[in-house]
Amino acid sequence: ANAQFRSIIDGWQTDMGRVYIQHGAPDDLESHPLGASLNAWEVWYYYGHHTKYIFVDRDGFGEYKLVETTRI
Repeated sequence: ANAQFRSIIDGWQTDMGRVYIQHGAPDDLESHPLGASLNAWEVWYYYGHHTKYIFVDRDGFGEYKLVETTRI
């Protein structure tokens, strides 16, 4: 988590890092880069847990925050 999600804080302290530590790599993910009027966002799918996690980078600096957890 530290190597993969490090920013101005250690990777284990980020939302993505915490989910990664708890569940491992996602089974599938959607990545949507920064657009003209939209924030960058990612959706991580964990099919075995029937859960998806939605992360948004609101500031454009690669600091993805967990904004929603949904059962699938």
